[in-house]
Amino acid sequence: MKVIITGAGEVGHTLGEKLSSEEHDVTIIEPNPARAREIMEELDVQVIESSATDPSILRKAGIENADLLVCVADKDEVNITASLIAQAYGKRKLQKIARIRNMGMVTDYKMSARKFLPVDFIINPELVAVDRIIDAVRFPQVTEIVRFSGGRIALAEIEIGKEHWAIGKTIAEINEMKSMPVLIAMAEENGKLLVPGGGFQLKEGVKLHLIARIGDLGGVLKKLTGKGSTYRDVMVAGGTYFGELIAAKLSEEGIRVKLIESDRKKAFRLADALSGVLVLNGDTTDTELLAEEGIESCDLFVSVTDDDEVNVVSSLIAVKSGASRTVTLIKNGRLATRLAKVDLGMIISPRLVAVDHILHFISHGRLFSVSNIEGSTDINVLEFDIKSSNNLCGLTLREIKFPPLTLIGAVIRDEKDYIPDGNFKLEPSDRILVFTASNSIVELETLMESHGSTVTRR
Repeated sequence: MKVIITGAGEVGHTLGEKLSSEEHDVTIIEPNPARAREIMEELDVQVIESSATDPSILRKAGIENADLLVCVADKDEVNITASLIAQAYGKRKLQKIARIRNMGMVTDYKMSARKFLPVDFIINPELVAVDRIIDAVRFPQVTEIVRFSGGRIALAEIEIGKEHWAIGKTIAEINEMKSMPVLIAMAEENGKLLVPGGGFQLKEGVKLHLIARIGDLGGVLKKLTGKGSTYRDVMVAGGTYFGELIAAKLSEEGIRVKLIESDRKKAFRLADALSGVLVLNGDTTDTELLAEEGIESCDLFVSVTDDDEVNVVSSLIAVKSGASRTVTLIKNGRLATRLAKVDLGMIISPRLVAVDHILHFISHGRLFSVSNIEGSTDINVLEFDIKSSNNLCGLTLREIKFPPLTLIGAVIRDEKDYIPDGNFKLEPSDRILVFTASNSIVELETLMESHGSTVTRR
């Protein structure tokens, strides 16, 4: 596949690295000489040091024969202009992806329609990151949550605590006791990933990866953990775009929110704009201020200032001061990966979110790697369409011999979502979500190909 990427920032660099390593023909357009030189030295791609807003440059990059254009420059204007040029010069089946941060462009129905904006997929990493944080509030019992199938299916991770009621019980006993619409897909014990059978016994510290319909997840988590699905008191550090949007959404859901902003003028503006939110003017790393505002009784501390270092320090202070849970925004994706094992709670990196969503779109939903998100366990999700010629049609899941650490977690059939058990039979036109470890991906794709499924390895 011939791919043109405009912008060699962290997102463009990561996409170029991943796509070129999979033997795609990648060209990156970057006007900054230092960035362009870095890409030339580190990646096996063609680099053009220029602006993607010039039609002659896109033609030089081969836009007429390109299969995919990914516009991830720092400025929306560059990404939109490059998409317009590609619309004029690209072939009919050229797919165009653009990162657009302007909320008006993204949320306005007419503006985001392909008729007016010639883009097949718009990614707004900040908006997706906010949704991740809101999910963390709606489902406080989980240590990680990722959605699939248009947001209808969730993969959630919980950890068995010291006094959890399920310690010593087997998976079969739990299912019999609770009768829950959930699949306990995988377990992680002492850093080792496994697919738990009915006889698997739960112990303190074991992490469970659950698959459920998003509408069922709250009830499932309440049964498993004995806790409700919302917080009462949340403290937000930083009156940024993230902080304002998070505070507004949580306040609308009846949650008591305190927002701390260091800039006095901005704090007054936020106080006027956010009815129902208590806005405080102060330093998010001020231990005395945090103590005065009740950090020790805070259900969730969300650190979303514009400074990664401040966010890290604020979250560490919050944890030490007694906050029940923290969410930490780290814009630098490489730093987010390095700090994955530090006690920062849920780490959100908009750039890594952007990479994940773009790769998911590129592969037409066939491969989505959870391990790329916030440094979570190495679980991958592959989506396959079952055709009528597929030999798996009519077989129950227990009759299919899958590779190690592999199972079908969900099936989409006639726009309905199913969490299958071993007796579930596959039918033509089913779309299956298969959860597997990285070292089983090739074997899984070989299995599907041998039974008549076309597999796209992106």
